[in-house]
Amino acid sequence: MRRQKAARVIPDARVPQPQSNDSDSPGMSATGRPEREYRSAKHEGTPVSLQSVRDYFAERGVDVPIIELDTSTATVELAAQAHRVEPGRIAKTLAFRLGDGRVIILVASGGTRIDHRKFKAAFGRGRMLAPDEVVELTGHPVGGVCPFGLAQPIPIYLDASLRDFDEVLPAAGAVHSAVRISPARLAQVTDGQWVDVCQR
Repeated sequence: MRRQKAARVIPDARVPQPQSNDSDSPGMSATGRPEREYRSAKHEGTPVSLQSVRDYFAERGVDVPIIELDTSTATVELAAQAHRVEPGRIAKTLAFRLGDGRVIILVASGGTRIDHRKFKAAFGRGRMLAPDEVVELTGHPVGGVCPFGLAQPIPIYLDASLRDFDEVLPAAGAVHSAVRISPARLAQVTDGQWVDVCQR
């Protein structure tokens, strides 16, 4: 059974820690900007993560319901089964640290994998963040990572593979949550930039 609640994205994420935090204030991110409050534990942070997505949508006037299920949607496969869609419609959110130290988020179709040649051409070298780094930087639990309501500002990139679908489902801050949204609307809501770095 599916329950819908007011608004608050996708599975498969991993994220890095800031290179250094020289700020004297514990509430500041590596960029010197205030961070949202959230629990560091992966699953304990879920309620806070969901609320951060709701707040993000509310602040932007985005009327997109958050879908909460009774089953886990923490992986592309589980999410596709739970929502009864093909894996490609699941928008997975991946986090990388680039060679110059910057952290980025990439949202791509669940039916793709990174094309290393294309990725290097677009961003240079990069590595996927470890689970603890993902939680630290996004404020979302692994399996519920999305490009909404992040703990601190991180550039969002959307892979062209998402445009193969009229609607995709990214996670919404919890391992049993998602939203249904068009790729164009996703780009608008996240201020995401389009790139082509994945293999279909």
